[in-house]
Amino acid sequence: NKKNFYENWNLAFNIITVVASLLLTVLGFINKDSLYELFMKKTNSTAIEKASSLQFFDFSFNTAVLFVLLISILNLIFRFQDKAFEHNRAIILFSNILRDISEIKITINSLTTSQLEEKTSQISFKFSNVTDLITPHSDKDFFNAKEDYYKKRIKSKAIDKKYINGEK
Repeated sequence: NKKNFYENWNLAFNIITVVASLLLTVLGFINKDSLYELFMKKTNSTAIEKASSLQFFDFSFNTAVLFVLLISILNLIFRFQDKAFEHNRAIILFSNILRDISEIKITINSLTTSQLEEKTSQISFKFSNVTDLITPHSDKDFFNAKEDYYKKRIKSKAIDKKYINGEK
């Protein structure tokens, strides 16, 4: 679902940012000449070749720093963590509405008409608030969710058959 999708993207961006930042920090404190000697290991290089290679090292390092900055900015722009939280919050609010409906179903015989109308209007108000909080989705999202629902129903029936009906 969308919550898991955004959580996974957030985790991936955070891991990439931390690893790249750590690597760049370590490399930033190492002398460029030492890095050059470590990676290039040319013993017969001229001063011009060495200067050219050091410029390439500087360019590569600056490109890597730009990459980390770009990842950080993209993470701030897309705000995957906030989107995952919004979807999780909507699930919790819908669960609360379903709990309220179940409560009405259980206690319907003991409620007066005015109490039933009050509870119904409260549920309607809650539902309206939840639908306002949820971000709009495309038809593709709807069909993916519907397909996922049917797959889960089939899997659930298979598990029920396996464990409840005594096969295991």
